[in-house]
Amino acid sequence: MSDEKKKPEIITYYNEIKSGVDVLYKLVCTYSCKLASSRWTVVFFLDMLDIAAYNALVLWINANPN
Repeated sequence: MSDEKKKPEIITYYNEIKSGVDVLYKLVCTYSCKLASSRWTVVFFLDMLDIAAYNALVLWINANPN
C-alpha cells in the first residue's frame, strides 16, 4: 500500500507536542512530594504542588540565566 491515509490535523499536532507532557511527567515523578493517600483531593493538591514547583524552577532559570 503506497497510498498513505492522511491523519487529521489535530492528531498530527498532538503527536508533535506530546513529548513535552512526557518530559514534565518524568521530572515531576523524579522530584515529587507525593504521599500515599486514598483521598482524591489530597492527591490532586500534591500533583498541583509538584507542577507548581517545576514551573517555579523554570521561571527562576529564565530570570537568572547565569
